[in-house]
Amino acid sequence: MSDKAIVLPADEARQAETEMLIGLLRKVDTAKPTKEARDELARILREHPELWRVAGDLAEQTNRRMIEVMKAPATMKMSLNTGLTQMAAELTQPGDGELEKLIIRQIVGCWLRLSFVEYSLAIGSAEGSFNMAQGAYWEKRTSAEQRRYLRAIESLARVRRLRLPAVQVNIGAQQVNQVN
Repeated sequence: MSDKAIVLPADEARQAETEMLIGLLRKVDTAKPTKEARDELARILREHPELWRVAGDLAEQTNRRMIEVMKAPATMKMSLNTGLTQMAAELTQPGDGELEKLIIRQIVGCWLRLSFVEYSLAIGSAEGSFNMAQGAYWEKRTSAEQRRYLRAIESLARVRRLRLPAVQVNIGAQQVNQVN
């Protein structure tokens, strides 16, 4: 065997790095992690701070956990995991900063919760398994989730509107300020 490093194709190298990181996360998440494992994870996070989202992004973990525990067919769960990523990509515009991306992630999470509540309400109503108090609870929860969802959408629209520059047009002696 030579002392030269083995160069893997990019996708294989990325897969190997991902598996190594997952293994390290599992070692640190044990009841008694070793100091070496904790130090190695700390080093990796210092060198690659963008990796915090892998295990530390509570919003993403909440969405994944919600999908994991919901009583739904496996195909729906798999589709939801892919769909949330797709939805975030579709809402993102060129030039979006971190604030817009955070709001988009909030919108996606709110959409998931609203959809879950509406799904639960529809199933319970169709099966006739709700009594009056349970039906009122799910209706109230649906309204609360709708408000959160709409507020998140309005926040994104507001932030994007603030980002647009005002345009000033001078025509003859008249000045017209146009806000996009």
